[in-house]
This record gives sequence, C-alpha cells and structure tokens, in this order.
Amino acid sequence: MGCQRMEITRCGTCSTLSLFFHIDIAQSTPGEHLHVVGSHEGLGAWNPDKGARLTTNERTYPVWRSRQIELRCAPEDSSTVLVLKYKYVLDRRELKQGFQWEENIPDREVQIPWSQDCDCAVWLIRDSAFNREGATKVTKLAPGAKLLRSPQQETSEGLISVPEETPEAEEPTETPLFDAKYALVGRRPFAKGGFSSVWRCRRQGSAGVGTEEFAAKRIDLAGLHVKGKRCIFGHGVQPGEIRLHQNLHHPNIVELIDTFHDDSSKMVSLVLEFCKGGDLLEVMSRHREKNSKGLRESATRRAMKHTFQALAYLHEQGVVHRDVKCENVFKVEAPNTVDLEDCTYKLGDFGLAACVMPDEVLMDQVGSPSTSAPEVVRGRPYGKPADMWSAGAAIYTLLAGRRPFEASSYMQMVRVMSKVEVSFSDDTWSRTSKAAVDLLGELMQAFIWQHSQASLVPTRTPCMHNLLRLAASQTVRKEGPNDWRAIASSFLDVVPGNCTLHPSHG
Repeated sequence: MGCQRMEITRCGTCSTLSLFFHIDIAQSTPGEHLHVVGSHEGLGAWNPDKGARLTTNERTYPVWRSRQIELRCAPEDSSTVLVLKYKYVLDRRELKQGFQWEENIPDREVQIPWSQDCDCAVWLIRDSAFNREGATKVTKLAPGAKLLRSPQQETSEGLISVPEETPEAEEPTETPLFDAKYALVGRRPFAKGGFSSVWRCRRQGSAGVGTEEFAAKRIDLAGLHVKGKRCIFGHGVQPGEIRLHQNLHHPNIVELIDTFHDDSSKMVSLVLEFCKGGDLLEVMSRHREKNSKGLRESATRRAMKHTFQALAYLHEQGVVHRDVKCENVFKVEAPNTVDLEDCTYKLGDFGLAACVMPDEVLMDQVGSPSTSAPEVVRGRPYGKPADMWSAGAAIYTLLAGRRPFEASSYMQMVRVMSKVEVSFSDDTWSRTSKAAVDLLGELMQAFIWQHSQASLVPTRTPCMHNLLRLAASQTVRKEGPNDWRAIASSFLDVVPGNCTLHPSHG
C-alpha cells in the first residue's frame, strides 16, 4: 500500500463535508477492491458493505480514488471539532477471502477544526501505509484551493480529479513525484517481485503523453526490511542500488534514466531503459516450447558475449553483480523482430550489487542458490569470480534448456550446490562444441580441493589450474587472464586483444 489521502472541504452552512480519498497502490491483485469505512454514516458506520469504495481505471492506475462523499454534520456550538474515526478495508470477496481489515493498528482518527464561519478551507489528511500505524498529518491548504471539476478531469466513471498537492503543502525541496512526470501503461505490471513491480511507462508533459516507452520499477518501502532498504539506498561504504546504477554506463547494461522517492507514500520508482524482448529465461523458454530444446549455440554465444562484456566493465569499476542469471539479462528487440544471433542483450537489476577493493572479499550469502557460486552458497569469502561462475550457469541453462542444478527445496538446493556435480550426460552436450563445454568446465569449478568432484566435466584443458586457482591465503577463486581470454574467445568469437572478458582479481 502507498500513500492514502483524504481531502475535506467545508461549504455553505458548514453542515456538509465533501471528502475525497486517494490511495496509491503499487501492488494489487485482480479481483481485489479497497474501501474506507468509518464511524460516520457517510463511511458506512463501520459496515464494510456500506463503506466508500475506491476505484481505478487504465488512465489513473495505480492511483485509486473515491467518488465525492458527503458527510452531514450538526455541530452543537459555534467552535468545536469534528472527530472522524476510520480504517481501510480490502474487499477480497471475489477471491473468496472476505474482508481484510487493518488489524495491526487502532482506529485511525482525525479531528477537523470546526467553525460556523466557513472560509471554504481545504484540509489535506495523510496516512501512512495500509495496516501500519503512523502519525496522521492534517494540513490546511491555501484559502480558495478548489477541487478540479473540469470536463477533461471528469472520468467516465464519475471520478473527480483532485489536485495531488498544492505548493503550500509540499516542502519546496521535495523530489517531484513519479506521477507528475510519467504515466503508467497497461492495467497491470509485466513483472512482479516480493516488494516491487515493473510497469511500462511513458513521459508526460504539457503536450500530453509521449510514445517512447520505459520500464518503471516501483518498490514499496513500507513492507521492506532494513536489509532491503540498505540494498536500495546504501549503507556504510556500499552505495546501494540507486547510486551504484546511476554511475554505470555501458552498451550492454540497462540504463537507469530517472529516480523518484515519494516519502509520503513510501514508494521508490526507478525509470529504466525498456527492453522489449523480455529476459533471457523467457527467450529460452519460448524457443524450447517451439523446438523442445535449448537455444542454438550461436544464439547463446551472442547473448553471453554481451553479458561478459557487461561483467568486464563492472569488474573494472570494482563492482560485483552477485545475481547474474538469465532472468537479469534482457533482450532489447521485441520478440520475432530480429534473429537471436543479431539481438542486443543488456545486464540489469543491481539490487544485490556491491563494490569491492582489489584485495577485498565479500561474505554475504545473497542471490539465488541455483545460480550462485559454491563459495557464496557455503558462506565462504568470495569476490568477482563468483559472477563468472554464475555466468557459466547461465550458459548451461541456455544450451540445455534447464538449470544445471535442480532441487525440491531450498535446503536440498544448498546440499546439491555444495557437491558441485555438473551433469553433461544428456543429448544436448553431444551436439555442443568443445569450446562451449571447455568454457563451462573452466567457469563452473568450485574450490581447489573440490576439483576432483568435477570429473564429470569432459574435455578438460591443460590450462585449467592456471585459469582458476586459489591464492594460498584466500578461499576465493582467481583467474589466469591469458588462458581465460583464449578459452573465452574461442567460444564467444571475440578478439582477445580487444575485449577483456576476465574479471579483475578479487
């Protein structure tokens, strides 16, 4: 849930209050509705069936709005206050789940100064997120502030467009809101995570909404734990996703275009370059559905060449991605418009990325166990080489049409990953080039004392121990740059002297 907002106007003989509720919901489920229910008859007298319903449409989503609500009031004296108690309620009856009240907080309460001498003031009342207690902010806006009721702002559903804010109610230094600069496209996000959703969006201005589309990653901070917020905003020496991504500029990295932090709604919005072709896992899955096998080696080579170029750039900048997987590599071109061998691919999602100095190591167990290096899964020190192991897992996934490691539970996955037994036994590998298998063999190695467990990897090359060796004082894999470039170039079809594909030591 985002920012809820209630506006109250006083008019005429001051016997009626006109209310409008606005709420910005970044994550909602189809079939789910929102009501505001309160102590006054106009808010249902605590009956959720009679509460005021908030609705949305394709133009206004994710902002939900109420119709105009009239509250009849009869003050007993010339100077008093109107006390209004209320709560927000999710109506999930269409999902056969009934009503969900705000259960973790007491009744919300506002007290509106009341006078027989009506000055037509407008009161702005702000609440924090759904089901979270917080101080309610009551602001008296500038005298004469009016609700906008022009025909252009009246929707087909009879909703009245209320100004999002007035200059007097905003801090002059506050960052502009996302909705003031961009308009979401579509009725629902095209991707969704635990506390975030990704939408298509377009710029909007005085000339209307533009045609160029971007991707808007909207993060709901209200339910995010402290560690998650640190990943976004940074902590200590780590800059966080926003600052880190703002400084990355490479042809094979998704560009971060704009950022917004609406403190009132606890919402962060990242406007990104929109890659129309989806992520690599979707690309592979579509191909597998049609051909019953993974991607062609030539298509895999193209995608991974661009991925390695992005990683080389990151590592030169002292950045470890820590979540390299097919789901975080995106195809720029729309499906079926360009051959896969000619497409452009870009690495994205820097929510887990971290900066390291040349001699530093990391210890956090982050990322997905099925695509993370063994040292990460086992809680050992790691660095940039962990990204290369994950890149090997991505190559395997694209060629085989499945992940290299599969398990029915998280703990089983951890046990499987600890053994690091990569299988090359199915038909995929009989039609795969020696260069590709060699590269996988070098990338997907574990610690030096586990090399013997990788005996299933065929066609081992003499340079293996030079390519991936352990420093005696560290339990982190190191690369031998010359051998690495030779093997990588044989598969990725690049000129070793022009493209540094191995990560820096560390």
